Amino acid sequence: MIKAALFDVGGTLIHPRPSVPETFVSTAQTFDISLQLETVRRIMPLADNHFDVLCKTHPCLWCDHETVVAAWHSMYEFMGKQLGITERLSELAQAVHSAYTRADHWEVYSDVIPLFRELQKRDIRLSVISNWDVNLRSLLEELGIAVYLDEVFASAEIGFHKPQPEIFRYALHNLSLKPEEVLYVGDLPETDGVGARAAGITPYIIDRRSNQRVKSYTQISTLTDLLLHL
Repeated sequence: MIKAALFDVGGTLIHPRPSVPETFVSTAQTFDISLQLETVRRIMPLADNHFDVLCKTHPCLWCDHETVVAAWHSMYEFMGKQLGITERLSELAQAVHSAYTRADHWEVYSDVIPLFRELQKRDIRLSVISNWDVNLRSLLEELGIAVYLDEVFASAEIGFHKPQPEIFRYALHNLSLKPEEVLYVGDLPETDGVGARAAGITPYIIDRRSNQRVKSYTQISTLTDLLLHL
């Protein structure tokens, strides 16, 4: 019997709004730097790859708040260099990162609160496990999500990160639950799926854009689809 549902955060419960390119352009304007939105959008694959490389070369990047923040700053500085920005680049990177510590640069997906309310009616406990810095709890409070949650497990606070099974086991221990009593929903098979399954938890992969083909895990298109599996 399922007693609790655990969720990833970014890409599962919330998403950036404005987008990173839009925020980069508007923030650059405050530094009297004029950029074209489409130009910034074109370099995003390079920026995403830069961040991925950082994650691979620093295997516990998500385990420490300062390391996470430095990685985001590095990505935004990389974007600036790709766009030919040389002056006040560090300040610009810090300002872009600061924007995403605030609730006004994130949006809760429309299916989140309805699902949470329905699960609470069924006496299913709710928590999140996410690779995030120590500001996650306050961000979720500002977004109106934290009120539904028993616990917020952020990697930078715990010292473990997905896909390490230890972060899931830590959550199970603190919630006094067994793996078979829990399900986990995330958007990335390689971190959410692998980590949850390694801890004995049944994972569900949400694919909001219908562009993944996940054979190893149960795939859902919206969070409300999860109700079909309970």
